[in-house]
Amino acid sequence: MLATLTVRNFTLVRSLNIDFSPGLTVITGESGAGKSILLDALSLVLGARVRQDQIAAGSENCEVIAEFDLSQSPASQKQIEQQGLSDSHDPNLCIVRRTATTGGRSRAWLNSTPTNLDSIRDLCESLIGVHGQFEQHQLLNRDAQLEWFDDFAIDQKQLTEVQRRYQSWQDSKDELRARSDELGLELSQKELLEYQCSELDSLELEENEFTTLMREFKRHTQAREILAVLAEAEETINNSIQPLVARISRQMQGVDDEERSLNETRELLSSTEIQLEEARNSLSRYRESVDIDDSQLEALDQRINLIHDVARKHKVSPNSLYEHISRVQTRLEQLKQSESELKRLHNAVEEREEQFNNYSEELSKSRQKQAKQFCAEVLQTLSAIALPDARFKINFTRTQNSRGVDALEYLISTNKGYDAMPLNRVASGGELSRVALAILLVVARQSRLPTLILDEADIGVGGTTADVIGRMLRSLAQNNQVICVTHAPQVAALGDAHLFVSKCNTWGITVESLTGEERVTEIARMVGGRAVDDRSRTYARALLQDALS
Repeated sequence: MLATLTVRNFTLVRSLNIDFSPGLTVITGESGAGKSILLDALSLVLGARVRQDQIAAGSENCEVIAEFDLSQSPASQKQIEQQGLSDSHDPNLCIVRRTATTGGRSRAWLNSTPTNLDSIRDLCESLIGVHGQFEQHQLLNRDAQLEWFDDFAIDQKQLTEVQRRYQSWQDSKDELRARSDELGLELSQKELLEYQCSELDSLELEENEFTTLMREFKRHTQAREILAVLAEAEETINNSIQPLVARISRQMQGVDDEERSLNETRELLSSTEIQLEEARNSLSRYRESVDIDDSQLEALDQRINLIHDVARKHKVSPNSLYEHISRVQTRLEQLKQSESELKRLHNAVEEREEQFNNYSEELSKSRQKQAKQFCAEVLQTLSAIALPDARFKINFTRTQNSRGVDALEYLISTNKGYDAMPLNRVASGGELSRVALAILLVVARQSRLPTLILDEADIGVGGTTADVIGRMLRSLAQNNQVICVTHAPQVAALGDAHLFVSKCNTWGITVESLTGEERVTEIARMVGGRAVDDRSRTYARALLQDALS
């Protein structure tokens, strides 16, 4: 439960330290005294954003500290313990602190350890619920109607699992959409690449084939010229060079002298004869390899022309065509892998949607099962607060969102003999306020929240109805701490504790704990307005005395 609230330099509050007790605490005061400001301050430790105009004029910062007693909240204790943030001296103690500066900087602490808004918001959602005075207008919103019904009917773990499955589905859809957008233009080229690959594969081009073909083509086109050159060369060697070298060699052999340089000349001439013979033989072998084959020349020409045509079509040089084929094949394979990835992502979307729908259908069954009990309790409460002829039911429709596959709408008739219709078509302002309060009371009875705060939820009611509401709140406070801002003296008289809010020129807003005659005076003021007299005091004492029964 909420044990204390400390507020400094927040709007009209200079410095306040408020102690809260179990049971039903009522907060009263003149209109505009600042009761709702306390709830605005409390909202900061619940994770709300700080507005610059909420920092008191003339101050550089504001501070709000809420101290919670977790002795009746084992789940919250465990949550803090798992984060390593438990108070070493008292594990039942939880202190949440928020500060903000005029420079726009905001900080948060949990048990003296710096933390972020998400952490304190997550923790405080399980500790305290705040319902404002304008929630009857929110009740016209169908999303709010579903949320209130789920607070009554649904295990939070089941709803959280549906929300997790929905988010997983949406994330997979986003991933598929992003990847599709990224690959969309490229995948549109896949058909062209497949055609190009088919055409290039049919070419069956080998590495360095074009260079080899050009070399062979050159040989074949020059074959006759080459043969003529070879014949002339052989003839020159056979008929001119070899005989001449042989004659010179014989002449040198005939010189009768063993001088060294002459012997070297003889050896060189002999070697030359041998080399000329080898050259003649090599020429002969080469000549035999040169074949004049017109059919082969034509085949070479056709192959070369085909390679030229394909290369020109693909806007590359013939020498680069082989590398181009490799690049096209690689790119096509990459696109096929991307297409496979998109298919996988698409399958994941369908699988996660199916999971979401399965969990949502189970959630829907739970809602349908609890709807009758919820309507019965709302009708019972409406009857108690002066709407005895009301009819109330829930109309379910289908949708898909983070809360499952259900949309619902509250239907009501406040007059006997009339069919139930949507709230905005039937209920007046006063009736709508009572309906909102009735639903809130029904939901709160099911709530496991340790603390429930109501900001003028009883607005628009009075007399016996206000007394009934007050007693309902006091009954609710037997299991939950209930803090209620009220203008109804009947409700104020039923509080286990009474806080009075007023304005002070020196300290801004002050809060006093009222007992005894001070409480009688305040309730008398609520009964008779500014004029507190014996008559209003007598009525106030009667209300307080009646509250004991």
